[in-house]
Amino acid sequence: MVFKKGDNVQLDDESDGGYVVAVSEDKNNVTWKNATGKITVSTAAELKEAKGMGAFFRSEGPDMIEIGENTAAFALIQGVTRNKVLGMQTFEFLVENALYEVLLKSYGREYTIISPLEEKYPLTQEQYDSWLPPMPQLANAANKAWGMILVDSLYRLARRRPQFNKERFIYILKTFAAVEMGNYGHNLWATRERESYKPQ
Repeated sequence: MVFKKGDNVQLDDESDGGYVVAVSEDKNNVTWKNATGKITVSTAAELKEAKGMGAFFRSEGPDMIEIGENTAAFALIQGVTRNKVLGMQTFEFLVENALYEVLLKSYGREYTIISPLEEKYPLTQEQYDSWLPPMPQLANAANKAWGMILVDSLYRLARRRPQFNKERFIYILKTFAAVEMGNYGHNLWATRERESYKPQ
């Protein structure tokens, strides 16, 4: 079977599955990501199409986990800055993050307007071993935050709220910090390898 990016797949023995993130030019090697974000390269012969609710949750699992991690980080930032942890701003962040993950990232990530910064992968060994966030990961967080700010700008236009004020500037900083904290926190528990690592 010929697979394409975004297809839901599972191993022949159904022990694991996820969604396709890349396919080699000859269509023989398929790179896919499972629900915990682990990236695996398999031959097309080792995989089959996944269907049903299990396939849906495996393909959407990484995005759902990321939304949870980012929102938890934003709520933590709200608490540290003496704001209401589960207030309206946290809810707005949650909705904007979900819209970005489901719509913008899935269908528009290749466009410069959505992802203006270049994310250079794979990481070098020095970047991979460092406890500090590498530049490609920071660029990834900045691109995600930028996409969410685009969603927030449309929301503000609809609600006739100001686009340029101190509160908005602080929200932008919090958004970037929350996304990067989500990336960093995910790295502490998720299975990853230098050659294939890229934030979800």
